[in-house]
Amino acid sequence: YENDQMQAFQISKYLIDEYPDNPFFHRYHARMLYSLGRFEQAEKVCHDILHRIDSGMLGYEGTSGRYAAFFLGQIYESRKNPEEAKKYYELCVRYAEEIGATESGYYLYSLLSLGQIAQKEGKRAEAKSYFRKAKENADRGDEAFKDAKKRLKRLEKGD
Repeated sequence: YENDQMQAFQISKYLIDEYPDNPFFHRYHARMLYSLGRFEQAEKVCHDILHRIDSGMLGYEGTSGRYAAFFLGQIYESRKNPEEAKKYYELCVRYAEEIGATESGYYLYSLLSLGQIAQKEGKRAEAKSYFRKAKENADRGDEAFKDAKKRLKRLEKGD
């Protein structure tokens, strides 16, 4: 159901209803809600995933946390709430580093977003640090690499 998001969403809903404690189905459902722009529902599901990780629930770990934290970062950023966004992007970075997923898009785009937030706050050194880290972990052909490189170049021109 790659090309039919509504069908994929319905399947994700069925799976999470039938298997409510399955972390794979839980994060897939969160991903579908996020992809469909159902941010209020996605927010609740993502917080539930993070709560299950914090509670030590079997099967809930860094991979699920990385997804949930990234989606929450994006949701709060879209609501113009940089403090909350920053908190969840940092959590995504932490989970990704814990599980060795530092080449994943969730990790790289969390770093880029953290750099953008730092830049808006006037924290140039912090922004550079995030952009450098993204550039170092991305493959040269990745959009994240190109974006980080471009942002670093702009920041360095301003020094």
